[in-house]
Amino acid sequence: MRDTPKKYGLSGYRDWERWCETECDISRRHANRFIKVAEELGTSGSRDSAIGIKALYEIATLPPEERSREHTLKSGVTKTVDEMTVRELREVKAALKAEREARELAEARAEKAEDRESPNYY
Repeated sequence: MRDTPKKYGLSGYRDWERWCETECDISRRHANRFIKVAEELGTSGSRDSAIGIKALYEIATLPPEERSREHTLKSGVTKTVDEMTVRELREVKAALKAEREARELAEARAEKAEDRESPNYY
């Protein structure tokens, strides 16, 4: 929407923030979150309508493969993303980020060790 205003009938607006405030009475940030949710999760209403925009945004910003599986929280409880609170979703995202960073570090160390063992290292 931000990139193609004519597609959405916004020909008179060049300023996304002003349009959000004037026409929708919401902040640009809030509008961008709605867009992210719609782009990632669709608008079919398949999600429980009781889930708030903050939770939907956290779900939409999870990798797609992580949205459909269960996650075990620090408390030991296992839940799907639809059952989690915003705090729990953020916990899952932080854990996934930590796992990814640890994996990348291990891969970098392994690659460095391989380079040292290479006959062309010296």
